[in-house]
Amino acid sequence: GIERDYAAYLTSVSTLESMDAKDIEARKSLYHKTVSKRFFEVRGSCMRLGELNQRTMYGASDRARNLSQKAVASLVMIGAAAIGSGIVFSLFLSNLLVKPLHQMIEATKKVSEGDYDVEVQARSSDELGVVAGEFNEMVKKLRGFHELNFRKLLEEKSKSEAIVREI
Repeated sequence: GIERDYAAYLTSVSTLESMDAKDIEARKSLYHKTVSKRFFEVRGSCMRLGELNQRTMYGASDRARNLSQKAVASLVMIGAAAIGSGIVFSLFLSNLLVKPLHQMIEATKKVSEGDYDVEVQARSSDELGVVAGEFNEMVKKLRGFHELNFRKLLEEKSKSEAIVREI
């Protein structure tokens, strides 16, 4: 429509230019009746196009804003999920590492109280499993030493009692 109106405007301007320069009244009449009217038609079409472009740009801006807000919300959700899964994994991993240590602490307390029938479960072959196995070996040796010392004490007691009886 703009092209059609502009072509008509150019035609009327060329008609105006081709008129005799001395015929001012005819030129004024043609200008007011045709050229001016076509100019305002082209101007109005251009204004409507500008308004349409402006509405379209505002709509595109709103859609881009909504899309960016959704992207930010998605990133926040993904970040929260990653942090949450990281926390859960770290709790699981720390429990996996700390539980055998707690068992060894409890076993150590029992051994220090004189209970040599303690055994720590060696569930893995990593460092903690090796430490648990070595702890169990140490407890077995301590049990053997304790039994040996106990037997020696009984023997010494028996000897002492025999000596006392003889006296």
